[in-house]
Amino acid sequence: MSKEVTSKDGLGAGIVGLGVLYMAYPYASSEIAGDAAYGMLSGLCLIAGFLTVLCGIAVVKIKS
Repeated sequence: MSKEVTSKDGLGAGIVGLGVLYMAYPYASSEIAGDAAYGMLSGLCLIAGFLTVLCGIAVVKIKS
C-alpha cells in the first residue's frame, strides 16, 4: 500500500524546514551580533525553532 503525498504533508514539511532555519540563524549571524546580544538571540531562535518544528509535526499528524 502506498500513501500519496498531500498538500498537508507538504505544508508540514515546509513548516519543519522553517523551524530548522530558525535554529540555524544564530550560528550564521554570530559575527554580526555582539556577545551580549548573541546569547539572547541564540536562545530565542532555538526556542522559536523548536516550537515551529513541533507545529510542523502537528500539522502532519492531525487527521482531517
